[in-house]
Amino acid sequence: MNDDQHMWVCGSFFQFSAGGGWTDLKGFDLSEKEENVLKKQLSQKTSMFVVQATKESVASEVNYQDPESSFMSGMWMSPTLEERDKMLLAPRLARAWEQALSTEMQDKIFQNVKLLPGVYDVLTKMDVFAFPFNLQGMWVGCEGEVE
Repeated sequence: MNDDQHMWVCGSFFQFSAGGGWTDLKGFDLSEKEENVLKKQLSQKTSMFVVQATKESVASEVNYQDPESSFMSGMWMSPTLEERDKMLLAPRLARAWEQALSTEMQDKIFQNVKLLPGVYDVLTKMDVFAFPFNLQGMWVGCEGEVE
């Protein structure tokens, strides 16, 4: 692999392991360091890069000042939700949470975030299904009544 491919693999790890759940992401090029013992053992032409980051913990409760970040945190580890869907869901869930009539309802909204991957999986399977044109015409023609 070349250096660009190595960076792609490393970046993919950070993106898909927790999405926005990383802070202080830093990269270091150790290729030119004289004290690099491993480089001396391998060869003089070896490139060496190190990446360091801090993984944030997933929110266990909603932050009252920023509920949207709490919902986004709850979706970090969801492998089936795409990033664009997380960006749409987090503000909507935060708004629903803020407008909830009781703390019990708020707790249920926050706890149900873990069910989103299953719902999303079903919806993506339904997206592939398409009604044949003649069935679509029958539906439009019946104006709300099933024939």
